[in-house]
Amino acid sequence: MLVCPYSRRAFFSLVVTRLLREGKAFQAERLTATALRRLQARSSLSLEVMVLRALVRISPLAEVRSVRRGGGVFRVPFPLTQKKQISLGLSWLLQAARKGQGSLLQGLTRELSAAARGRGLAVRRRQAQHRLAKSNRAFTHFRWH
Repeated sequence: MLVCPYSRRAFFSLVVTRLLREGKAFQAERLTATALRRLQARSSLSLEVMVLRALVRISPLAEVRSVRRGGGVFRVPFPLTQKKQISLGLSWLLQAARKGQGSLLQGLTRELSAAARGRGLAVRRRQAQHRLAKSNRAFTHFRWH
């Protein structure tokens, strides 16, 4: 049995859970561990710092929901809980990794590395979400009705 040094880390288990397809946990664990090893080899920073930077830079602070008031539909920004922030950020990260060229392993490594530097598709998606929330700030008073 393969013993993974990352298995006790929360980020590792979150990514493995989201990568899991058809109950193939071993493949998801191996893919995640290999991506983290490659990420560590690419950088002079510690793995924890790289992963934390990536998570902070891909996790949105607010989301925009459609609220119907007075015959109109308004896009209202809502703050997100930390759990939802991480969940959305990870789903965007994995969507970007799958969307890229090459294997999922290459995509995951590339996206994690880019997110840690403040680049990549997941970071751009977060920025777009924040732009949308900022442009609809005028409708925040509809949150409580």
